[in-house]
Amino acid sequence: MDFHNDPYLTIFSRFIIFIISYISNVFSSIAGGGAGLIQLPALILFGIPYYKALAIHKVATVALGIGGSIRNYKNLEKNYFIIFQLISFGIPGVILGTFIVYLISEKYLYLLLGIFTITLGIYSFIKPNLGLISVQKNIKPLTYLRFNSFAFIIGILNGSISSGTGLLVTILLIQTFGLDFLSSISIS
Repeated sequence: MDFHNDPYLTIFSRFIIFIISYISNVFSSIAGGGAGLIQLPALILFGIPYYKALAIHKVATVALGIGGSIRNYKNLEKNYFIIFQLISFGIPGVILGTFIVYLISEKYLYLLLGIFTITLGIYSFIKPNLGLISVQKNIKPLTYLRFNSFAFIIGILNGSISSGTGLLVTILLIQTFGLDFLSSISIS
């Protein structure tokens, strides 16, 4: 079924999807993630199949990432090595995640999306002070190995579930490098 010619999506429905997408991406640019927590479930609730909703969301997050990188360019200068690692290990994970989506039934993807979203909500509630201050951490080679492994896993989740993975990257940066929340948002 073609999304643009879908008889179930009226002009009003498309306008509501646009507003929800716009608000979720504004929220994501401020909070360092969260577009997938709002946008992807909203697209699914409007009856768009999971695979199409995921593809639409991926296009939006790429645009958001480019815009965020331009806005946060000054904060990115001192973290090029971290960004390089995220790209080097995250992108292969995203590609693998997109292939995994085709192997899993849509009903299980809905279940995984729900469980993942609820888990992130609980974690955020339990850790309200996460990243409020920078902490100097001793970074060892094993730390980078663990960081890159998690970046790859988050990439897989981003390619398959997508919801909340920006927040996961932010949490990973805070936990691994002791960055404050705003610095982590700039990178993620």
